[in-house]
Amino acid sequence: MTECAVVALVIPLDRAALCVACDAVFELTERCPGCASEHVVSLGRWLSRDGDKSPSP
Repeated sequence: MTECAVVALVIPLDRAALCVACDAVFELTERCPGCASEHVVSLGRWLSRDGDKSPSP
């Protein structure tokens, strides 16, 4: 039986990004590290979280 190693990567939501071109999730940069696309979306902003932990009035 072959064993697989599992690597866990934790990225805070306010620093996570989604590449629209290849569907990769990574730490926010100007370009996707997987395909070099500039079409990235901040997941925190998209989900209206932006690191703000306080509830909206």
